[in-house]
Amino acid sequence: MQFLRVSGLRRGAFVLALCGTATLVSACNTTKAVSIPTVQAPESPDLSVSMAETRPFSFAKAISGIRYGTPIIYFPAGGVDGANGIRCNQSHSGESKITWSATSRELSGWSGNVGTVFYDVMSGRGFDLAGNPDQLFNVDDALGRADFQIGARIEEIRGNFCQEHHWYDAHPLDSFSGEMYMRVRWAVYDVLARREVASIETEGYAIHADPESTGIFDVFLDSFGSATEALASNPAFLESIRKQSAAVQEAAAKPLSDDVLVINRVDLSTKPFRDVMPQRLESAVVIDLGNGHGSGFLISEDGYILTNRHVVGERDSVKVRFRNGLTIDGQVIRRHQRRDVALVKVPISGLAPMPLRLEYPLPTDTVYAIGAPVMTDLQSTITKGAVSALRNDKISNDATLPVIQADAAIHGGNSGGPLLDENGNVIGITMYTILDSDGSPTNTLNGFIPIASALEFLQISPTGKPLPNS
Repeated sequence: MQFLRVSGLRRGAFVLALCGTATLVSACNTTKAVSIPTVQAPESPDLSVSMAETRPFSFAKAISGIRYGTPIIYFPAGGVDGANGIRCNQSHSGESKITWSATSRELSGWSGNVGTVFYDVMSGRGFDLAGNPDQLFNVDDALGRADFQIGARIEEIRGNFCQEHHWYDAHPLDSFSGEMYMRVRWAVYDVLARREVASIETEGYAIHADPESTGIFDVFLDSFGSATEALASNPAFLESIRKQSAAVQEAAAKPLSDDVLVINRVDLSTKPFRDVMPQRLESAVVIDLGNGHGSGFLISEDGYILTNRHVVGERDSVKVRFRNGLTIDGQVIRRHQRRDVALVKVPISGLAPMPLRLEYPLPTDTVYAIGAPVMTDLQSTITKGAVSALRNDKISNDATLPVIQADAAIHGGNSGGPLLDENGNVIGITMYTILDSDGSPTNTLNGFIPIASALEFLQISPTGKPLPNS
């Protein structure tokens, strides 16, 4: 018996006991159908909570809460009510059932089969989903937009299935029909508050009447989809992703409450960028994550480095690689989710930081972006462009964050790198590029965090001077 992959749910992950040989008449199957709980149809959505009032969320992963060896699927001798199939389970012997034997607790990530079902159900209901399982580029940027992450723990599975047999000689066929019940415990995690805000249990049920080679797997996904439908209509779920929104919006629109970190302010450059370019390249770094990378840059002589929060994620430490090849461990000191900035500290001093220009640029100003696009070997890549506009990204009904729009080309890996003015002073941090309708980067519609705003949200002050309002 074969199953399609659900991440940790592998081919052959279940153990099926069958009669040793197929016979025309078999009396060896003593299996009775397992009782299937009645699952109520999902309630209509709570219309008092409109989709416009809910915050964006993403699916994190699904794990199994089922103990190894637990029976989950039965092949009853009398067949299954509502499921078709010639000579159902005729060659099965004794107590014919499938027991849970997956070696991994994780069944699916956000882009796996289960995650795709979750996305299809929730997006079909009109919710704002962060991250599309079919997205090829800028995935981290898309997922980073989520205010909540949703996790699923499958607590119980019960199924009755019919394995169809050949009408003439009764040999078993690779086609199944049947029914499945599933009980799922959902966790709603507030990304900004960094805590679980709701735990909700739902049930799902699905039946496929006609035998298919992927019948068991299809019913598994449909029963999970049914449990997801129940979550989408659950008042506690709707309230959890709404009632936190006020706190989320307030936190997103405010700087960190940490004490102000004072760094020495470097005098602004008045020379052309070409003259100071070698020094700027020495001050730009790669943030190496092992399975990916981003960019960053020095802002102090004693090893403070700015980058994006979506580059470091929730890591406490990262590898920092300088242009001369030196690679050293850096500690993530501060981060701000919505402003998408992070501060990394490396234990070395005597470095050459970049000068920070706190005043905002103007449209048509010449700018340069430095970073490591696509691969780490392209560290110290420079692209040139112009400021296209100064914009405000709306993050809530009453809060926005400033963004510099510029057409200096960037790609994945540039994130966290510096945007410099025509004299080589930092005016921004690379944050995102807008995608075309086909999912490919435009390269010319790019967003950068104003350096003054980044410092404010991380509570960093050059020489202790008040930071300009962003």
